[in-house]
Amino acid sequence: QPQRFVPDPAMLVGLVPDQLQNLVGIPGAIREAPPATVWMYFGSGCVFEIYLYREVNGEALRALGYGILGTGQTADHKRACFGQIWQGGAD
Repeated sequence: QPQRFVPDPAMLVGLVPDQLQNLVGIPGAIREAPPATVWMYFGSGCVFEIYLYREVNGEALRALGYGILGTGQTADHKRACFGQIWQGGAD
C-alpha cells in the first residue's frame, strides 16, 4: 500500500486554532503554560505538542512552535509521531 504523505510539522507554525484543528484534529489535552497555551496530541509512545501564543494585539492565538516528547528524538521518530496525528484536512 502506498505510504501516506506526512508533511514537515514546521508547516503548523503560524496557523490559527481553526486551521490546526482542520489538519490535526482536536487536541487530546490542553494545558496552560503562560504565556503559552499548549495543545497536546497523544500518539503511540509519543506526545506531540503545539505551542500557541496570543498575538501582540491580544486577540488571536497562533502556533509559534511545536515539540515532540517520547523515546525517540531522531528526525524519523519525530516524523512518525507527527504522522500519527496528521489528518491532512480530513473531516
